[in-house]
Amino acid sequence: MKRLLGLLIGSMLFLAACGNYEGTVIEKTDSSFILEVTTDNSKAGSPVHEKIYLIDPTIFSGAARSFEELKEGDRVTVVPAELSEDFPYILASEVNVEWRHQSGLVLVFLLGFKSARPTRTQVLS
Repeated sequence: MKRLLGLLIGSMLFLAACGNYEGTVIEKTDSSFILEVTTDNSKAGSPVHEKIYLIDPTIFSGAARSFEELKEGDRVTVVPAELSEDFPYILASEVNVEWRHQSGLVLVFLLGFKSARPTRTQVLS
């Protein structure tokens, strides 16, 4: 019985993740954003871009708690709202920001680290 329950829960988690979109935010508008979707096929050819529209019940989680906090370059997973297959738009039910794009922090850290290293004359004296 426990084994059957474990298989059922595992398959439900697997199926829940099948329709999600994962990628990087490349552009933001007033009520939507464009996502560069990472797939196995996009590595061979041109990247796939999807326009994701927000709706009132869209939930933000992870590094950004609202649409205003979402930045270009953020890595996100989008859970689409359940709609009929012939609906032409992707409406986000949930947006999970997994990684924040912070290029300035890395540069400052590297510059600070470089200046903290002793020079050859400091080591010899």
